[in-house]
Amino acid sequence: MLAKIFIFALSLFFLTLLQSSFLPHFVIFGYAPNFILILIIFIFFLMPSLDLPAAFFGGLFLDIFSSHFFGFYTSILLGTLFFIKLIARKYVQFSFK
Repeated sequence: MLAKIFIFALSLFFLTLLQSSFLPHFVIFGYAPNFILILIIFIFFLMPSLDLPAAFFGGLFLDIFSSHFFGFYTSILLGTLFFIKLIARKYVQFSFK
């Protein structure tokens, strides 16, 4: 479990570097895509046990490379994750067979 968290943290770090340094030059309709948010949503559906550490580390790395106050992206990603969990628990039924 600890090895998976380390691998996700390392991949989130490199994805954050890519997003903050290279991808702002490729803006679509005035917006740059947030690949960290997309990855956290995929992790929520594919590996629900790792979604909270992924949101924390993804927000932490985005905070390190941003000009906003520290904790801005961490709170946004954790809030988004909890909102998705609330919606999924209330309105989505998972059946695994």
